[in-house]
Amino acid sequence: MDNFENNQNANSQTSSGDSKSWGPTIGLVIILALIIVGSLYFFINDESPIGPSANEPSVTDIENELGDFRSLDDSDELASIEADLEKTDLSNLDAELEAAAREIEEI
Repeated sequence: MDNFENNQNANSQTSSGDSKSWGPTIGLVIILALIIVGSLYFFINDESPIGPSANEPSVTDIENELGDFRSLDDSDELASIEADLEKTDLSNLDAELEAAAREIEEI
């Protein structure tokens, strides 16, 4: 009979201990819900532009400045590479590098 009472006391202690384990679980669920809601709030209200900014040139401006690359020869012969290199306009290369350096300094 004594074993029976010990088993009942042990069972009642474990059942009351189970109810205490819900507190951390509920707290974790609340914290995760707050993180998800906060992330969605910042994601929805983000006003940064997705597309190119006003300072960036358009694709057609770049194509006009660089020229038509379709006129380059597909050959890998040294003479054709030299001819393509002579056709290429590299006069604005320094200006582009300086503009890129200024943009990096602004960041």
